[in-house]
Amino acid sequence: MNKQFFKVIAQAQAHWGSGRILDAGQLLFDVIPRSKQPAWAAKILSVAAELLGTKEPAIDEVLQISRDTNRWREGRQVFEQLRWCTLREEGRWFRTNRRKRRLHLLYLAENVAKVTYNASLPPDAFDEDAGWWVVRCFHDCIKILDGKESLETSWAAIVDAQISAAD
Repeated sequence: MNKQFFKVIAQAQAHWGSGRILDAGQLLFDVIPRSKQPAWAAKILSVAAELLGTKEPAIDEVLQISRDTNRWREGRQVFEQLRWCTLREEGRWFRTNRRKRRLHLLYLAENVAKVTYNASLPPDAFDEDAGWWVVRCFHDCIKILDGKESLETSWAAIVDAQISAAD
């Protein structure tokens, strides 16, 4: 890892700490080679799913797809499955804390599916900012834990994913 890597991490951490989460996501995501973006996003989703303790078959599916380059094109299909789950969850008038955790995790998984699909270089790619939103949605997942896991500690998960993508 070079000086530029550490400079990006420091700038992103400053954004993270000041609440400019989408800016942090942009800095981090834009330096990751396309071929490593799905694994980076999947690592972040795995951490969030473990911390939130939420089981969802479509989330397991996006994790599997993102780790297999031969399946990246399936990202669009799994996004659509996740979107259906998200819309259904958004339509509920009453949300328990468990349902809020699920909804935030679904938002994160949707963006991981988008990043994965886009890495296959399709002609109908999702918006390029999906990777920025991975970081934002992860942040939102951690905030919902109400202090069970601090945002500072969660920053370590982001840095770990970034280091893995840089190798």
